[in-house]
Amino acid sequence: MFCSVILFRYAADSTDYLFWSIERRCEETCQEGCHTVGERVKLFLCRSCCNGYLCNFGNTGLKALPDDNYMILFTEIFDCYNPKDFAHMIIL
Repeated sequence: MFCSVILFRYAADSTDYLFWSIERRCEETCQEGCHTVGERVKLFLCRSCCNGYLCNFGNTGLKALPDDNYMILFTEIFDCYNPKDFAHMIIL
């Protein structure tokens, strides 16, 4: 059994690809690789596979750290909650 991680990115012009989504699932077989689909708007799909204990980024892949935009989003979400209420939600 493999853990499959598929990263979806897109580009509307010749600029760098922008993050769209990520999908994780378990599969009987898994083939690593990257593909580009489309003419004007290009969709970039890249699949990573691993089968080690608690793996989630591929046997040969590098760990990806979130960029500043993700950190701002997380900060804003956590600022909205009262710490006591948030701790209660985690316990449940």
